[in-house]
Amino acid sequence: MNQFLIANRLWFREGRTAKALARYTEATQAQPNNPVVAFQVARVLWAFDRFGEARAALARADANRARLSDIGRLALDQRLTLTEYPPARHYPDLPPDRLDRDLLGAAADWRRVAQAADDREMGGLAVYALERWNGVPLDAEDARYLGRITTNRDLEEALLTQMPASPPQELPLRLEVRVIPEKGRLGEPTQITAILHNPTDKPIAVNRRMLLNRPGRPGEVWLDLRGPAGYRNSAGVRINAGSAPAEFFVTLAPGESTEKSWDLARYATTETAGNYEITLTYHNEAGRSPDGNPMAVGKVSGRATFERHS
Repeated sequence: MNQFLIANRLWFREGRTAKALARYTEATQAQPNNPVVAFQVARVLWAFDRFGEARAALARADANRARLSDIGRLALDQRLTLTEYPPARHYPDLPPDRLDRDLLGAAADWRRVAQAADDREMGGLAVYALERWNGVPLDAEDARYLGRITTNRDLEEALLTQMPASPPQELPLRLEVRVIPEKGRLGEPTQITAILHNPTDKPIAVNRRMLLNRPGRPGEVWLDLRGPAGYRNSAGVRINAGSAPAEFFVTLAPGESTEKSWDLARYATTETAGNYEITLTYHNEAGRSPDGNPMAVGKVSGRATFERHS
């Protein structure tokens, strides 16, 4: 069993928080670019008041958000918002290094331990403490609160299984990428064009808005640019957009195409001399267009190379 699954069992089912944290650290080392691991590790680090490390883990998850499902990206975005500021801690007598099943004595105030653990989203320990307490709720509202502790633990654990993106299917389309000029001087204006073809003998619905953005971000086309040794994209592009209006959804007849062009300088810098490879990926995750017509779910990529010299 891999370290991440072991850590999850320790965290969600056994309430052994210190051992879980050690296993999560090993899982991070083994899978540094896994956004689900980074997301959960950030939650655990936040519970331990290690806020800087938690933010760094969330940044790793965000950098790999293209590997997350829609639910996963939504959960990540919510967590990014929640972790902007350190939370208030209401149980100063129970710091995180004491909130561990293996460290609490038999005479612990288990009801208070459950509340303190729940306050830090240590769901496994909170449920374990409630089982040890075995007391009677004060009233109906208190009963609902105690019931939510178990429910929240189960929901947080189940979320991790819903976060990875399913392997995307290949769309029955062809994406052609053109760069003008293919050879040019550093700093010369560069135009990129994506042409989406329907090479089949059947009509295919597409979203011709073709909004360009970074992988995993809103939009219909993702851009990935690889440059020569030492190249680094220093462009600080940030594009926010909602869903495409219905007017952008069209049906390509067999042999028909739609295209879109962009100024590359808005999305990436090309200040290093050498050869570049650009990859554009058109993708669609919605099974239907706004008017209810069915759409194929999946992605298709196209590549082009170009050269810049001094």
